[in-house]
Amino acid sequence: MRATIIGAAVLCAGAAPAVADTAAVMRPTIGCYSKPLMEQAQSGGDVRGALMSGECRALRPGERVVSLSEDIGAGLTRIQPQDDSDSLWVDSDALDDDD
Repeated sequence: MRATIIGAAVLCAGAAPAVADTAAVMRPTIGCYSKPLMEQAQSGGDVRGALMSGECRALRPGERVVSLSEDIGAGLTRIQPQDDSDSLWVDSDALDDDD
């Protein structure tokens, strides 16, 4: 019985939601709803075309965001802007981590 209670406690502790990090946009940049599109724009793709498609949007310096996840290899961070219900992928170097 004791082992079951300890096992359940460990499972519950592991299921706790992660605390999201807040950040600020440091320079004018774009964010894309699709990671592949952001990777393409980041590697010299058509940024204007990406913005015109509606699949990406401009982000302003000082804009507050929540950092949700990071792809270190690609240099991208998935964020949640305060004024958008969907997450965006942005260049990680465009963010200033508040923590």
